[in-house]
Amino acid sequence: MTKKNHLALLLVGVAVSFSLFSCSLEDDVMNLKRQVNELNKQPKASISIPLPEGETSLLFNPRETMSVTISADGVTDIALDSKLPEGWGVKYDEENLKLTVTASAAKGESARIAVSGIDKNGLVYKAILKCRTRTLEELQKIDYSDPRGIFVLNEGMINWNGNGTPSSIIYIQPDHHVVSWAYNMVNGTDLGNISQDMAEYNGNLYVISQNQDKTTDGILTVMEGKTLKKVANYADELSVLDWPTHVAVLDDANIFIRDNKGIYRFDRNTKTLTFVEGTNGARKNTMIIVDGKVISSAGKKVLVIEKDKPELSRSITLPGAISGLAPAGADAFYVSYYQKKSGYIAQISVKDFAVTKTNEVSNESAGALNFVFAASSHISAKGDSIYYSGTAPIIYRHIFSTGDTRKMFDARTVNPNHTVTYNTATVSPSTGLVYLNTLVGYGWGKFDYNTFYEIDMTGDEGKLVRRYDNYTQYPAGIFFPFAK
Repeated sequence: MTKKNHLALLLVGVAVSFSLFSCSLEDDVMNLKRQVNELNKQPKASISIPLPEGETSLLFNPRETMSVTISADGVTDIALDSKLPEGWGVKYDEENLKLTVTASAAKGESARIAVSGIDKNGLVYKAILKCRTRTLEELQKIDYSDPRGIFVLNEGMINWNGNGTPSSIIYIQPDHHVVSWAYNMVNGTDLGNISQDMAEYNGNLYVISQNQDKTTDGILTVMEGKTLKKVANYADELSVLDWPTHVAVLDDANIFIRDNKGIYRFDRNTKTLTFVEGTNGARKNTMIIVDGKVISSAGKKVLVIEKDKPELSRSITLPGAISGLAPAGADAFYVSYYQKKSGYIAQISVKDFAVTKTNEVSNESAGALNFVFAASSHISAKGDSIYYSGTAPIIYRHIFSTGDTRKMFDARTVNPNHTVTYNTATVSPSTGLVYLNTLVGYGWGKFDYNTFYEIDMTGDEGKLVRRYDNYTQYPAGIFFPFAK
């Protein structure tokens, strides 16, 4: 074969090869285009953690717990994909795509929480949640005097062999953020041991604790209502008191403190403490102020104390043992008592201290008006709506003007494993919402599993509005700052 023929065959082979390669490349490009078009037609996968409008990170108070829901479209196998700084905690509810984050106790600290998942094509998607705790400066700017807020005064646990926890104040802001250990956060010190009661006067808050050790404040601590900054602290001046439990304040010269003997008057100006004669055996329970008078109780008697008087002003004897007191406007108050298997709620005028009306409660709720051990009043009122629970998980409402009583809320429907209701139901004078606290049980490993309920009682049945889990430590009382 000549050179010319060889060259012709070679050129034909090259042409065929190039033609085949061109076909293959064109097919691959067309296939790729078809795949891209098909992908574009499919719903796009995504994963995110939505935050309130305008927010780029989740803002916590130290030790606060909040929940957020992951938004996922076309993404599965979602899992946590990050390691948090020490002190932070996160729980992932896979079924409900919910993250429950607990912030560090440190102020001004940041954390990032990552979650990731895959779509049906195996592509990995990731979302980042930025978190941070408020700084001390930010905590001190909170207005703790807003009457829409809520104080929970925690007893803590008495310090046996170094295993106790000090008392504390929880403040729940009107926007539902929770400031745990609010007093400690602002002042850097703890309240006294086993705090029992809170009162207010002239822009200040007064907290009474049963005792004090070298590491805590107490026994009577005075703080600014707006900032919680400590104003004064009294311990040695009150050393004669035997396990003080409750406080009511008419002015700085008339601070009334109840202990195991009765009721004392403390004068902040002179730092003197004197016993109010006739108050022996005053009940370990809430004292109220109506028309400038302090109202307490002992057994079947209502006790009335007035400013600057060294002795009891008067007493009113009722048919049964008193279980609760609650203001009923500017010049009257309600009293609950129990007699012969029936509960009673009476209204007493402070003009002449006469009983103006008494309602009998004989249905299933009567037992909740029978006095049992509790630091707070068995009854709490807003207008003529009176709420009571005793130390049971059921809240009842009694309309005083009509006498109608009904069961409104049973916490066991929310937490059937909670065996203890700690103290009594309390209504906010500002919002009308009612609050209650339950826990799994007493002792270590039980009391720290608890729920604080916020309940709307406007209808014929209470509706759970919000719950706060695992914040309280034996709450002695629920208070509403400067609410009238």
